This record gives sequence, structure tokens and C-alpha cells, in this order.
Amino acid sequence: MSGTQVKSPVDDLTYDLLTALQNKLQALSVYEKFMKDAAGDEACQQIFRQMAQDDRKHAEMLQGELSKHLGGEGSGGTEVPKTELEKHYGGA
Repeated sequence: MSGTQVKSPVDDLTYDLLTALQNKLQALSVYEKFMKDAAGDEACQQIFRQMAQDDRKHAEMLQGELSKHLGGEGSGGTEVPKTELEKHYGGA
């Protein structure tokens, strides 16, 4: 099948939104490990906590925009779930 090109079911921008959201969600789960590794170092814990809060906010923004691109309205009422880190340390 040389020269045959398969067309993607989503456009480039929708793919970019999906990829960015996936990366943010993966980062949120990794920050939990980082927080455990930083036990006893409040400065590092604060950095990872802030990064998790920022990435969570970004994930929610991406989710809302992705919903629009996939034909939904807003975020469909589904929120990005809080990580254990955010539950334990009071992340927004």
C-alpha cells in the first residue's frame, strides 16, 4: 500500500488539544511521586504543589476547549479529578 495516506478523524488543532491535555494529566500523576520524594523539603514540595495546581487549571482549560472542538458545549460538567497530592495538600 505504498503511497496510501490515512486521513485522521480529527484535525491538527484538535489533536494538539488532545495531546496537551494528555501531557497535563500525566504530569499531575507524576507530581504525586515528586512530592513524596521531596518529603522534608518544604521548598521543593511547594514548587511541586504549585506546578500541580497550575497544570490542573491548564487541564481544565484544555478540556473545555477540546469539548467545543468535538462538538460539545463547554466542559460538559466533567471536571478534571483532583490528584491525591491536591486532596492531601489542599490544591485548588
